[in-house]
Amino acid sequence: MEHPLGRDISHIKLTAALAVLILIGAFVWQTVALLKGKTVAGTYVATPVESGAQNVTADPNFGLSYSDPISAVSDNAIGEVVGAYAGLQQEGIYSSTTGAQVAGTIGLGLQAPVTYQPITASALKTSLDTSYQAMMGYRAALQTSLKPLLNNTTPEYEIFGLYVQTKDQKYLDELHSAADNYRAAAASTALVTTPQDAVQVELGLVNSMNEFAATLDQLADHASDPIASSVLLENYNGAENDVLSAFQALVTYEQNKTQ
Repeated sequence: MEHPLGRDISHIKLTAALAVLILIGAFVWQTVALLKGKTVAGTYVATPVESGAQNVTADPNFGLSYSDPISAVSDNAIGEVVGAYAGLQQEGIYSSTTGAQVAGTIGLGLQAPVTYQPITASALKTSLDTSYQAMMGYRAALQTSLKPLLNNTTPEYEIFGLYVQTKDQKYLDELHSAADNYRAAAASTALVTTPQDAVQVELGLVNSMNEFAATLDQLADHASDPIASSVLLENYNGAENDVLSAFQALVTYEQNKTQ
């Protein structure tokens, strides 16, 4: 991936546009499928999983959740699709244009139940040394622990966009690989000795990377479901913002230290 701080708000606009395009292209097909009992993403807010959060190891599966609640039927999402389609038909105003307009609003504001295992301050190894030298040591340690992220050379939203265009499984595999790199970086970072005044910075880095990894996995796992994909792109925007905020907090912490 590009450096997290190299991203900007245009990425969020692109993923929002991608979500709308997915829905527009799938509107009629999805309505028929849902009427036949197709399952879609739920209307739950993404939340961390608290159990087991304190066991910090270098395991690359650190932060991985094995449940799959996104495959559950969502009455809300089904109601949106079926209700909109039925309403247009009843009023006699259904067309590809009106269908597309309605499709662009379906799923907006919803979030899927993406889960991850956060850590808390009690899981960290900390130091009472909060000097400039300690900060420099912390920064050097992070340069090593974050190296797995250097393997992510293509923005994740771009990889998903290529899948939408081509339906090539290799792009979903790339998303999973990117997620693995985020988890590996999070696991290594969680083991870094942290100055006491950088604890919140450390927590932000580790937890946001695990959150983003979980989101990428779910996006890849549900790529064939247009509504689930569109809802998960909402999660993607939020999770990516959390990563950006965490790295910005690190920069601010370093800049505020004086020799």
